[in-house]
Amino acid sequence: METAAAEQPFTGGKMIWLQNAAAVYVFFPDGQWQRFADTWTEAEAESDPALTPPAGHFQPIRGFGKLWRENPDLRERLGWATSVELGYTAAVQQPVSEAGEQITFLRTYNGEVYYLQELEPGRGSWGIAASG
Repeated sequence: METAAAEQPFTGGKMIWLQNAAAVYVFFPDGQWQRFADTWTEAEAESDPALTPPAGHFQPIRGFGKLWRENPDLRERLGWATSVELGYTAAVQQPVSEAGEQITFLRTYNGEVYYLQELEPGRGSWGIAASG
């Protein structure tokens, strides 16, 4: 299926928001991922003006920003954003059973296809199934 999505790279990983799941997926370079509910609403601030990113970096906004600001461990692990968030249409194949494991496939902004193995609810390992 296709869904509206946004992606933002960070010094220590990347975030992808999927509209159909109302969730933010966080990918780390060590091959781990986590899923968080997207709880940001239009009534909330988009960013925190008290936080100033270093030159060449960005403070994440909206749902990415709320998640990043409210989770110090996550913020420490991801670091600052290296680009603004980019909207796109993601393709998601949810989930397929492979040898008794649940695997989800997700197309990223640059066309790569990630496979997400859910090892426990809301977290697991990931890798690149196809390059963009």
